[in-house]
Order: sequence, then C-alpha cells, then structure tokens
Amino acid sequence: MQVTLISHPGTGEHKISVKEVYELHISVKDYCFAREDRVIGMTVIPLRELAEKGSCLACYPLVKSITMDETGLTIMRILSQRTNDEVAKEFVRLKTDTRSAEEVS
Repeated sequence: MQVTLISHPGTGEHKISVKEVYELHISVKDYCFAREDRVIGMTVIPLRELAEKGSCLACYPLVKSITMDETGLTIMRILSQRTNDEVAKEFVRLKTDTRSAEEVS
C-alpha cells in the first residue's frame, strides 16, 4: 500500500493519495500529555468510486464507532486470536476503537 499526504502551504488544504486499497479508515484523536488520549470520531472512506472516477467530492461524518457486517466480524474474531501478530493486534484495536464518553456530548 502506498499513501501520499500533501499539504498546500498557502491554503492548508490536505490531499491524500492511496493506492491498492479498498477503503481508508480515519480516526481523529485528541492527544494529551496530562490524560489518556481520546477518540473524537472515526469514519471509513470507500475508495472504489475514487479509483473508478479519478476524483470524488463527498462528506463523511465522524461517528462513534465503525459498524461491520458478519464477514467483517468473522475476520476480526480470527485476527484477535493471533496473539503473537502485532499488526493483527493493532488492526483489531483500530477497528474496535470507540469515541470516548467525554466526546459524545
């Protein structure tokens, strides 16, 4: 997978280019030294339309947690059993993260 992040210095606009992937999972977090880091929200951006059209304009709201179908849940159960696989552990943690109670209001 190749990810390219470009920030325009004048406008502050960010452009992300991703190749060889079906979706992009984005988590917005509040990092703090004085307390535990908090998830503000997350979203999944499907990239199939972007790959087909070459560009796409859309709005993706940040949600409390990511929902999965039965296939996704089965994959998560399999990956969660790989106790020695750090990549699998991190993937499961990212996909099962939820917004902090403090950020819900």
